[in-house]
Amino acid sequence: MTPPTISVVMSAYRWRDEMPQAVESVLRQTHWDVEFIIGTLDSRVVDYLQRRYDLDPRVIVMFWGHENHLYEGLNMLF
Repeated sequence: MTPPTISVVMSAYRWRDEMPQAVESVLRQTHWDVEFIIGTLDSRVVDYLQRRYDLDPRVIVMFWGHENHLYEGLNMLF
């Protein structure tokens, strides 16, 4: 029997200060099947994460664009 996947969902609003620490904290977890889903309205977050974590399949980035509001974007993440 395989253990369940653990999903961590985060929106990136003020991403410059705390995002690197948050991503590294999740990726350092010892559970073998973790996915980290990050949603954002800011295309710079997408660029940053793709440059830094492009080869890590555990990091999933969702860009919901400025036509959606934060709550609509969070609903998309879940």
